[in-house]
Amino acid sequence: MTPIELVKELAEELRKVTGELYFEDENTKPVKMNVFEFSLPYQKYDDEEEPFPYIVVTLDSGSASQEMAENVADVTLYIGIRKADKMNDGKRHVLGVMQRITERFEKNNMLKCFRQIGKISWALDSEDAYPYYFGGMSMRFQIFKIEREESIYA
Repeated sequence: MTPIELVKELAEELRKVTGELYFEDENTKPVKMNVFEFSLPYQKYDDEEEPFPYIVVTLDSGSASQEMAENVADVTLYIGIRKADKMNDGKRHVLGVMQRITERFEKNNMLKCFRQIGKISWALDSEDAYPYYFGGMSMRFQIFKIEREESIYA
């Protein structure tokens, strides 16, 4: 298994975890969460549709070694939500998404081919960017090691 496959598998799982949730788009219409791999889609023009709400799954770092019992990858999730109402409670919705993700991995730390290990960290953006709200999560995953083949010529 590779780190690229981890991002793909985690993005698929996050679509399931947030599948029942609805947020608002730029026209305040209810939409499901967008989940992107590695980055937000490029927007060539300012009048293009905004990607909100979204989760971006990115890889921060990792390690692989022949001597190590496990290979690991550190993943960051960037969460962005648009919530334009007088309650100004968008951070509550970002926290709700982060809580769902945390609970999912507390109940079962396995994906199909990867295992979440260690603590899950989260943070909210301290800036007030009404009607946009942001948060982030850090997670570590074990990447099951590919066993070295013995050479038939050795």
